[in-house]
Amino acid sequence: MLNSKEWKELPSAEKLVYLHLKAKYAPKYNGRIKLYHSELKDVVGLKNSGSRCKAFKGLEDKGWIKRTKLGGLYRYFNEYELTGKYDPSINWLKVFYEKPYK
Repeated sequence: MLNSKEWKELPSAEKLVYLHLKAKYAPKYNGRIKLYHSELKDVVGLKNSGSRCKAFKGLEDKGWIKRTKLGGLYRYFNEYELTGKYDPSINWLKVFYEKPYK
């Protein structure tokens, strides 16, 4: 993934957000990830809320992530899913964590 053309074309803010999303990835939760903007506010390059929003939107538009649940200000939080379109390790992790049939 790191040597792919698509990864090299991503802006640094989008790379940071993707790496934080991937760090929280757990197939046991059906691949859904909750990454709050407050978790990223101390990361250099993502301190501005506008740059965080732009990075999430850019990853969605380019097909790296998919928003599975739309959050709001008070009630719900955004949930994301890694698509694995450019990162084949996501599909391997899903297979690795699947429970065998009995």
